[in-house]
Amino acid sequence: MSAELDIAGNRRSQKYRRRELVERVLWGLCQPLFRFSPRHLYGWRNFLLRRFGARIGRQVQVYPSARIFLPSLLSIGDQSTVGPDTRLYNLGPLRIGARVTVSQGAHLCGGSH
Repeated sequence: MSAELDIAGNRRSQKYRRRELVERVLWGLCQPLFRFSPRHLYGWRNFLLRRFGARIGRQVQVYPSARIFLPSLLSIGDQSTVGPDTRLYNLGPLRIGARVTVSQGAHLCGGSH
């Protein structure tokens, strides 16, 4: 026996809380400050990520071409690197440990399900 899907109800439902929506909009507006910063300005990008709630360890290198969905759900340990053209699609908490390299072009996808 199959249950009917309420497609209209799903479309009307609130997908994100107001705070998350505001964070996503503000983070989107700050993307040029992140993406167009010179490659070696790791401290600047770490500063931006921290302002948006990310927990960033010491001596972390995040490349400017890295795409991060929600900084507030991101934690990166000391001496780790997020390489060029990586995607951190973190719909849920994403923890990258200490001394880890996320290689160029990698796509990490984490959610709450």
